[in-house]
Amino acid sequence: MSIYRDDSVISQFNQQQINTYQTVGSELVRLIEQSRLISHASQGCYDLTVKPLFDLWGFKANQFNQPSAEQIHTVLLSTCMRHLGTTAPDKAAKAVTNLTVDVSSIAQGYTVERLSVILQNNGIQHFMAEIGGELLTQGHKRICHLSA
Repeated sequence: MSIYRDDSVISQFNQQQINTYQTVGSELVRLIEQSRLISHASQGCYDLTVKPLFDLWGFKANQFNQPSAEQIHTVLLSTCMRHLGTTAPDKAAKAVTNLTVDVSSIAQGYTVERLSVILQNNGIQHFMAEIGGELLTQGHKRICHLSA
């Protein structure tokens, strides 16, 4: 799910300049669909495709600059959840070939939830799972006494 690894499924999807459905895996499709619901509920304020705007403003390189209205307009043409399609269970497509998808805003919470299911399925009832500030706890604190 990392956009910082060239070998990740999402990076490979982002690099493709085709607008046909590609196999991306059921987990990524699930995250895209969850994000679509959040985007709809927030009237488009939440959008997995806005990373090019962050890059345009220089947030990635910590070199902040104010882009021109024309630059913003150009980037906005290749952003928006409506340009991202999915088909069950594991395919996604871009309606705009240079669309970029970034699930980092939702992937950590999703991973913590998945981790908690794995722990529960293995009989662990008291745990704290944390990834990048996303936290899920269950049960209560247990004190372990170690003897020498």
